[in-house]
Amino acid sequence: MPALAPASGLGILWEKKGLLLTGSSVLFGTLIATGLFRFPPCMLRQVTGIPCPTCGGLHAIQALKSGHPLTALWFNPLLVMALAAALLYMPYALGVLYANFPRLRLPSSIGSERRLRSGLLLLLGLNWLWLVFRP
Repeated sequence: MPALAPASGLGILWEKKGLLLTGSSVLFGTLIATGLFRFPPCMLRQVTGIPCPTCGGLHAIQALKSGHPLTALWFNPLLVMALAAALLYMPYALGVLYANFPRLRLPSSIGSERRLRSGLLLLLGLNWLWLVFRP
């Protein structure tokens, strides 16, 4: 089971960075969903016909805004899962920074960091395969 440790020093800095990144992502997603910001078309798809790993992200955000989470998952499953994780992370980070909640520390080793990186790359690859071969 992960150990709980009080927030201090470097840990608080990471929580602030994570909260800033999460908050700006939510704000950016809101700007996109409301139509106040538009991305240019995907260059990789225009040149090669193959979607990039983030293709479908705007459609997924718009589907979430419209209350269609399954449609959003169809457009870009990794983005939807990342947004869900970010929304779960925000209250935790706020609690650590401002309510002195204990900071969750996961045991770290070279092997666990390598497995985490490998798992994230696997998720990215599976998401890209879904985008390339989806029906």
